[in-house]
Amino acid sequence: MRDLYHNITVVQLMAPVDITTNDTYSSIVDLQDFEQCDIIVNLGACTGATGNTYVTPILQESDSLLEAGFATVDTGDYIGGLTKVDDVAEGNTVQHVGYIGSKRYLRVLMDVTSTMTNVPVSITAVLSGARHNPPTAPTALVTTG
Repeated sequence: MRDLYHNITVVQLMAPVDITTNDTYSSIVDLQDFEQCDIIVNLGACTGATGNTYVTPILQESDSLLEAGFATVDTGDYIGGLTKVDDVAEGNTVQHVGYIGSKRYLRVLMDVTSTMTNVPVSITAVLSGARHNPPTAPTALVTTG
């Protein structure tokens, strides 16, 4: 049997935290030297989620670390989906997408309405298809300028 452990590496993009403001960004993962990447968003109980009060994870990509370079990933460049949580019953879930685009850097924007508070979330990148073995996890990055 093949093991997964020696064929992937994991990067924490956002440690478990309660999001309380709009436009909260995860750290950035550098995809250089990897062929595949899944982004996993773990959401806890979203007690304030109602129709007009919601949180939406949005996958963003860029070829540079400049803030201005990041844009929302086209739906054709990932498999799966990140969806808006606008109901209490949609909390305590795991959402994940497989990135198939061509940009070097990925991050997640947690778009929270201003009236929603205490949205527990953590975000992880799982990388595979390393060009060099054993795979070494890249350091999570932040934007510049």
